[in-house]
Amino acid sequence: METEIDNEIVEKINALTAQDWAELEDLYNRLISHKGSFSEMGGGQEIEPNVIEMPYTIEKPIIIEARQFFLDKHLIVMFNWSMWEEGKAMFRVKEEDRFKNISLADAIKLFTAVMRNSRFSDGAWADLFENGDGQRLFKRLLDFKPVQART
Repeated sequence: METEIDNEIVEKINALTAQDWAELEDLYNRLISHKGSFSEMGGGQEIEPNVIEMPYTIEKPIIIEARQFFLDKHLIVMFNWSMWEEGKAMFRVKEEDRFKNISLADAIKLFTAVMRNSRFSDGAWADLFENGDGQRLFKRLLDFKPVQART
């Protein structure tokens, strides 16, 4: 069943240019070839006696760039992501190809949910890529690349 948000997502995807799709594909290729962790921990040091700085996630530039792509292209959508049970269920599935057949709207909503969640759960965006789900979602998003934008 299509919703207003699904239609909004389709409009936003249709607004992407061939250059945007090429940038998305380049990001995907760099994400899958990235070696090492997508983040590291900062903080946690004693900054004065009995005062310890709260640890925090420092994201690697590639995932900062990935988030910025979504922000720059206005692909983050407003919906009640914290109550979206279908999205939570998609992340709980453990099969390697769990995102292979999800809709365009669901792919964008999953990215949105994790991005929004990272405001409340430090490191959520980095964890998306650490466990490979970010790369799988990028791959699924590229499945919707229009024929005229393919090289």
